[in-house]
Amino acid sequence: MFGAQSEYLPLKKVIMHAPSQEIRNVTEKNKKEFLFRSPAKYEKMREEHARYVEFLRDEGVEVILTQDTVCPNLLFTRDVASVTKRAALLMRPTHPARCFEPVYLKKVFGSMDIPILEIARGKAEGGDLVYLDENTLMIGFGPRTNLDGVKAVEDLVSEVVKTILAVPLPSFRVHLDGALMILDRDVAIAHPGSLLFPAKFLQEEEPVLIPDFLKEEGFDLIEVTDEEAQNFGPNLLVVKPGVVVSYSWNRRIISELEERSMEVFSLEGHELVKAGGGPHCMTCPVLREK
Repeated sequence: MFGAQSEYLPLKKVIMHAPSQEIRNVTEKNKKEFLFRSPAKYEKMREEHARYVEFLRDEGVEVILTQDTVCPNLLFTRDVASVTKRAALLMRPTHPARCFEPVYLKKVFGSMDIPILEIARGKAEGGDLVYLDENTLMIGFGPRTNLDGVKAVEDLVSEVVKTILAVPLPSFRVHLDGALMILDRDVAIAHPGSLLFPAKFLQEEEPVLIPDFLKEEGFDLIEVTDEEAQNFGPNLLVVKPGVVVSYSWNRRIISELEERSMEVFSLEGHELVKAGGGPHCMTCPVLREK
């Protein structure tokens, strides 16, 4: 079974990549080329990631770990693929450092007998895909995904997704999942400063402002500050309704979640974060189901 067209239905199966020797290739001199904030301490990074994997397995999630690679950014499997009820979509990354990462996940999906569809035009990365619900997909476009990529994704998901909401992002916001996450049927977290521009349902004429739209739809919206967004505050992984993974330092956000009766696994990720991503980025869900 496969299909993960939700951000909050119970997570059953996920692909992750444990940091391996490729992390040692990132230095102070080349960190920007590798899209890292700074070089990471290899052994400590592996320990942090292993604790994340252990937590998910303790929660009953089947974690599939990819084999050692030469791609440091494969740590963020989210960006490489997105699994729908129809097939696994292999993305088309923007940066040279990431352009061959889909090769590795293609092998994984092949071994699982999951059909594969590849983005053939434009640029698209999975971190820009956030499901509002099972039938509504929000796609951010900006630094990593372009409009051609949005259209390419739309073409490939049209059989299983009814509505696409295209969300333009400012130049500083790498992916949509760094700005917005749906935590439950009626709870969301967002950084308003990353959602300044009007978004548009591709099938409709009138644009919408995402924060206002979510509130009008009845969402309890947790708003985060600029500093919290820089520290991957919105980049949360929902394991199942009421159980969320957050970086440990986002204490105010954790308090907001706990006030809403959510259990939070506080991930110590001081080395993981140096690679430039959060808990959501490090997971490529294969199956979510009720």
